[in-house]
Amino acid sequence: MIAMRWMVVLAAVFLTSAVAFGQENNFQQGLEALANRDYDLAISCFNEEIRQHPREAAAFANRGNAYAGKGDYEKAIVDFNQAIRLNPSDSHAYSNRGYAYDARGDYDRAITDYNQALKLNPKDSDAYYNRGNAYRAKGSYEQAAADYTESIRLHPKFALAYNSRGTAYYEMKDYKRAIADFSTAIRLQPQFARAFENRGLALEKTGDCDKALADYLEAVKLNPKSANAYNNLAWLWATCAKARLRESKKAVEYGIRACELSNWKDPFCLGTLAAAYAEAGKFSDAVKWQSRALDFSDIYGKSATEQARERLLLYEAHKPYHEAN
Repeated sequence: MIAMRWMVVLAAVFLTSAVAFGQENNFQQGLEALANRDYDLAISCFNEEIRQHPREAAAFANRGNAYAGKGDYEKAIVDFNQAIRLNPSDSHAYSNRGYAYDARGDYDRAITDYNQALKLNPKDSDAYYNRGNAYRAKGSYEQAAADYTESIRLHPKFALAYNSRGTAYYEMKDYKRAIADFSTAIRLQPQFARAFENRGLALEKTGDCDKALADYLEAVKLNPKSANAYNNLAWLWATCAKARLRESKKAVEYGIRACELSNWKDPFCLGTLAAAYAEAGKFSDAVKWQSRALDFSDIYGKSATEQARERLLLYEAHKPYHEAN
């Protein structure tokens, strides 16, 4: 599975007008708490700020950021609405409300807010990046790539944008450009584990499994708690078209670790473990785990579910699954 969701951290709204009335203590403490991701303290500080200055847009906007940081997007949207009502020219409030809509899966509203944010501030690289994420979530990969390109033009060293544009190119099956973008992301941010994972996936699609293996190993080294990284390695070792790269023992070991890291609830990891057991000749275990994976067909999706059922038939016939050349 290609890594799909990377969102820019919500921007705090640093407005000098907010400290012009002598309330710098609560407001500044709230901003510091936000920076330290102490969202409860930030909310408490901005509550007091709002009590004292109920028309201060920046206090509502930053309390909204704190609620969003906690994952309470409903309350965040309420605060962003109020911030926008009080200060309709605040591009950050639109952009951050767009982020909250995006997190709820309401991509059309998110895009509408990003449009308004960019109308107010056409040089906001983060707004282009986040709108690109919303377009990508909708499956509009060309529009997503265009937004990432503009984000990169405005911020040429934005590693996240290169990585995300690479995922859009991957979905468009333009693996050459995807690999180039993932490579740039890695050059800009050498510890970027997800970019190594994604480049490995694209390299596999081009048939360069040796380089893909090297990228997956580096991803596990950089982020040993990534279920995706372990899953990618296990899948390659279990199913690679090149027999010399298949290692059933390692595939089972890493497949189990991927399932542990995903709490045994990710059908892709469960399906990989099934493939690993099949490669090891343990077909009853392969059938067990592929069947378990199919219990999550709502997560799998239609195409992946059909492919999983085809693999299950192979395992029931005591045959492993291998990728085509």
